[in-house]
Amino acid sequence: MATPPPKRPRHAHAPAAPQTTIADLVPEILLRVPPDNPGSLVRASSVCWRWRRLLTDQPFLRRYRAFYRTPPMLGFVVNLKEHFDGMARFVHSSFVPSAPDRAGMNVLDARHGRVLLHGVERRRGLVVWDPVTDEQRKIPGMPAYIDGFNAAVLCAAAGCDHLDCRCSPFMVAFVGFGGDGITFACTYSSETGNWSERVKIEEPASIDDRPSVLVGNTVYFACDPWIRSKIIAYDVVAQELSVIWPPPQHDDYSCTAIMKAEDGSLGFAGVQNARFFEDNSNASIHLWSMKPGLTDIRSRRSRESSGTRRCFAQVASGSHLRLSASRTASASFS
Repeated sequence: MATPPPKRPRHAHAPAAPQTTIADLVPEILLRVPPDNPGSLVRASSVCWRWRRLLTDQPFLRRYRAFYRTPPMLGFVVNLKEHFDGMARFVHSSFVPSAPDRAGMNVLDARHGRVLLHGVERRRGLVVWDPVTDEQRKIPGMPAYIDGFNAAVLCAAAGCDHLDCRCSPFMVAFVGFGGDGITFACTYSSETGNWSERVKIEEPASIDDRPSVLVGNTVYFACDPWIRSKIIAYDVVAQELSVIWPPPQHDDYSCTAIMKAEDGSLGFAGVQNARFFEDNSNASIHLWSMKPGLTDIRSRRSRESSGTRRCFAQVASGSHLRLSASRTASASFS
């Protein structure tokens, strides 16, 4: 009887890679819908309940925000000058619906998805407003001041990336002139519901209501240029006040503004050769940025080739500068 041939050893086959299904691709496709086209996301959410659940799922939303980093522009808020008793209006983008005007209120600041309003006449006081949810919170015990004040709303969450912090704690930084040559500052905390102790500096300052600028832990407030132009710096962490002097050429400009410079430092902008009701084709914007450790913005003027721009231009990465001779305040937010 013939011996049967030896059996060949069987080779173990590697397990087949799992096939990618359409359901696996949907999150990757929706992740790449740009945030500046919100209508596409709304239409996608109406396809089926699975897509709607995915688009409202917190892990997916965190991935979406981390993927694009820069939040979409939701709109801007503006004070309507024709209303003498105050009227704050939210001019929305296509990303969110419109919100009712806030009669008797003026906009002071807008940052990290929140708007800080100041009530006039019978509604006197400070209010933090979320125009997306239309929720608002009245700030108790507004500090007393003598001549001029301003305030800013800030996210108070530690380590926050500010991509979606509307539900996080916040603080309000307040700066005012208290008389007798004293300028003071204090902060309100939404966590404690109280104002901090005042910090003071012996420097008279007629603080106006132009938008403030946040650089690191310091909020910068502009003062009335018709009295004496200066900038009040308030470090909300160290609780320190200081004075920053603008460039010496600021008297030559019809409009000035403080802003965040392209390198992230404090910036100053001024419009030159601008006239009302005239041809402003020769008008230009001059830009400065401040060197760390200095107390003025004189030492670092931008070069003429890059520091002079036609009116009105985008002057900082990710932010727009709006210069106006009127006191109509505006602030964009996302």
